[in-house]
Formats: sequence, C-alpha cells, structure tokens
Amino acid sequence: MSDIKTQIYNCGGTGFNIGAQYGATAANVCFLDSSDANLKDKQIPAERVYLIPGTDGAGGDQSYMMPLARKHAPEMLKRFEPAAVNILVVGAGGGSGASIATQLVGLLLEMELPTVVIVVGGVDTTRRIRNTTNFIKNLEIKSLQTKLPVVMAYVDNTNGEAAADQEVLFLLDSLVALTDQTNGRLDTKDIINWLQFNRICAVEPSLVTLHVSQNRADASAVLEPISIASLYTDPTKNVPIGTAFVRTVGITSNEAKMSSDQLHFVINSVGVTAIMDNLEEERVKVNTVQSSFRSRKSIVSIDDNLTDDGLCVD
Repeated sequence: MSDIKTQIYNCGGTGFNIGAQYGATAANVCFLDSSDANLKDKQIPAERVYLIPGTDGAGGDQSYMMPLARKHAPEMLKRFEPAAVNILVVGAGGGSGASIATQLVGLLLEMELPTVVIVVGGVDTTRRIRNTTNFIKNLEIKSLQTKLPVVMAYVDNTNGEAAADQEVLFLLDSLVALTDQTNGRLDTKDIINWLQFNRICAVEPSLVTLHVSQNRADASAVLEPISIASLYTDPTKNVPIGTAFVRTVGITSNEAKMSSDQLHFVINSVGVTAIMDNLEEERVKVNTVQSSFRSRKSIVSIDDNLTDDGLCVD
C-alpha cells in the first residue's frame, strides 16, 4: 500500500477535467483513460497518467470499453498504489471513465480498502442517461459481489459543467480534510468503520449515497442516516446528529483546510432510490420530446433526371 493517505483516481474525461483543476501534479492524484484527447488542453505530467494502450477512446460505449478496463485495472493499481482511503472521480455518462471506475471499485473493495466514488451524472442524451443508470447499477453489483458498501457521492449535472465541477471540488477538499490522518480523535479504523458500516452494525451492505454538508441543519435533513462522520475545528460544537447506527468525530486544529468550522458526512441508502427515480424521469422526458420529431419525405424522386452515377445535374 502507498504511503499516501488519500489517493484520488480521476477516471475518463470528467475525471481529467476536475483533477486538472484540483491539482494535476499532486502525488496523490492520478489520471486514467483510454485516449489522450483529454490531455491536449491540460498540463498533466505524463507520470501521473495511465492510458489503456491500443485504444482511442470509447465513444460513450461502455460495452466496448468494459473488457479492456477489466484487463488493465490491475496494472493501473500497480502503477498508482491504493492508499489508506481511495477516492474515484468519474462521469457516469461516458464510456471509458465509467468502465475504468467500475473495475477499480471492484478491485479496491476486494482488498477491503475504504473507497468513495464521486459520480457526476449525465442526463443530456438518452445514451448518457442509460450509461449513468448502468454505472450506478454496476456499483450495486460490486457491493453485492464484495459484500461491502459502495459509497457514492452523486452530483447532478443539470445546472451545467461549471456548477458540477465546483461541487466535486468541494467534495474532494472535504473528504481529504477528513481522511488526511491529522485529525484528533479520528484514526484509520474510525474511517473504515464509517465507510464499511456493516462491520459494526446490522445494516446489510449495498450501494449507498454520501451527503456532505457544512452545518448541522443540512446534515440532520438527510433521511434515514446509516453512518455519520463529522469534523470540527471547535470541539464544543460537537453535538450528535440524528439516529445513525455509526457515528465518528474528528477535531482539527488546522482551520485553513476547512471552509467552515464543521463538516458532516452522512451516508444513507434511500438516496439511491431518489437518484434512480430522477434518472427515470429524465429518460421519460427525453424520450417524450424525441418521439415528436418528424421524419420528412425525401426531396429526391425517381422522376428526377439522374446521371449514370446517380446525381442530379440538370
């Protein structure tokens, strides 16, 4: 295992875009893809990149990329070793990033390593909706296979790329602040128990959603919390939230690493249902609009005077 405390795996185009903003030269950041197209407008050191050889992108086709990602995922983890905590950043609507992330999640959980997946959904086309839906289902499958929770922080992309990027960057900063192993009262085992809650309570592992907030009111509003981690700069503000099965708390003296005096990380399961319901609504909406598209008659007729090579020249 790497000496790095929190490893960030940026997968596919969305991962490259956000990772480049987060910090492309950081030792705990790497970039994984199937094409160099996402490198051309970014300053990312070659030693931080793994490109699947013999391919030039997936064109949004997860079925094409999945076996290639399965073949190369072990080498990716060999090149960029997992850390005590691992974060994957991925756009679920694409082909390469979603395929790579699916395989990495499975391998990381097989090693029983704490893992969080930050997922940016895609709902602007029928294919992106389908890809996003399939990716989320595949995360559930990986949970069932490994018998460990898959923790997903889901970012809706309906307000545009810039807004989604800022939300993901907030999630990254918050998670790194929680897991950098410099916080009082919070050790690696606490983080493991928070993410892999089924080890210490009776809740069965599944795909679950992570909600990060900067105040108690928003954290308390999360329905049916299973596991909560909180980070404070002032221990006197440590007040229990909700009725979660698992709760852990850290205190930091480094106020500069947080944009507020507290952060709360709430895991629940019913959030997945809300995401899937929303994806289905978006699918129906897109299909309804597209079903009204009209097919026009051809402007070419058999009565046209065509040349031997079938062209109109009159």
